[in-house]
Amino acid sequence: MYATLDPISDYSYNGWNAFKEYHSNLCNSAAWMVVLKPANANFLKSAITWSEYSLVVTKNNPYYLDTLAQLYYKDGQKQKAIETQTLAIKYLSAETEQETATEIRETLTKMQDGTY
Repeated sequence: MYATLDPISDYSYNGWNAFKEYHSNLCNSAAWMVVLKPANANFLKSAITWSEYSLVVTKNNPYYLDTLAQLYYKDGQKQKAIETQTLAIKYLSAETEQETATEIRETLTKMQDGTY
């Protein structure tokens, strides 16, 4: 797919890394919509696949790990959700928005105590 892009296309800007980041973010954004909207629950299994793909392309991204953890939890895979959310916290950095970092930590606490 990347190889067939027009070299002056917005998608080809900054080469392969930009292309991967764009598609990884697109998959995570679509998966996040399933987290946010209970009406989208029929897409849960697909959203897990999209979210897992985003992490194959962009490894150790705390935002993407948070999305995947919440999807696992909604799918009843609670232990896997807690493990994934723990990884999200591990990969938080100074570049992570403070509000988001706090939300990720609070989500783990809620998952662990069953109030999520």
